[in-house]
Amino acid sequence: MKKWITKMGLEDKYIFDPPSSNPVRPVVSINSAKGVASVLKDMKTFHTIYSDGMKYLTNGYGFFLCFDQDPQHRLERTMVGVSILLAGLD
Repeated sequence: MKKWITKMGLEDKYIFDPPSSNPVRPVVSINSAKGVASVLKDMKTFHTIYSDGMKYLTNGYGFFLCFDQDPQHRLERTMVGVSILLAGLD
């Protein structure tokens, strides 16, 4: 990519250094339906960072994975949890 951006004369508009490999928090994989259900129920611990942008894009309603309001998104969260259980992803 750097080769083509440089060829177009746009290299001053980009940062080519890779992002830090040291995340703010450790990443933990959730590998069971019980784990997913637990995360979906706990909006205080597992909150989203996308609320402001999604609120703007959706004219205030948002998208359940991008908002922390309860009960506004309880139905959507419940449907995902039930779908995972029905699919047998545990």
